[in-house]
Amino acid sequence: MRGTNGTKRQGKLSVLITACAGVVACTASMSQAGNIWDGGGGDGNWNTFTNWNSDTTPVSPTLLTFGGTAQLISNNNLFAADTTFNGLTFSAGAGAFTLSGAGITLGGTVTNSSASLQTIDLGLKMTGQRTFTLSGGGDITVGGLITGSAGLVANGTGGTLTLTNTNTNSGATTIGTAAMTVAIGNDAALG
Repeated sequence: MRGTNGTKRQGKLSVLITACAGVVACTASMSQAGNIWDGGGGDGNWNTFTNWNSDTTPVSPTLLTFGGTAQLISNNNLFAADTTFNGLTFSAGAGAFTLSGAGITLGGTVTNSSASLQTIDLGLKMTGQRTFTLSGGGDITVGGLITGSAGLVANGTGGTLTLTNTNTNSGATTIGTAAMTVAIGNDAALG
């Protein structure tokens, strides 16, 4: 500590703030690594690290994003059933994916920004009301069993959310916008 003007303290404070900002930025980029499917692997399995951006498999509870047109049959063989993810997004330009394998706990929204039909054949456990948003012209079909204590909202600029399983979730299924349609494959599809 020199003098009373605080010059040396300001210098140390500046270095400390810069170092902390670098750690936060690094941590933020690490938490996003591997959460975007690019299908670069030789199969459609989630445990094939080359199927994910940065060739790194995702970690729970990140948002999973599916893009591109490679390895469209995507199998969750990496995580135990009911592992939480903060949502599923299908990017604009994404091909027609079919997600299967171990079911997940859905901790956020499902968004289809593509013009393709997206099929979710893995189970979805819902612990809170979840929104299914269709904004790119493509539909979503959920063939996996929907369970849990919450409902879902169909929302977006138009399209059809189709539910085909004998779902057991206890919440209501609602249509959030007039442009949306909810189709059911059987009498118990709405939970």
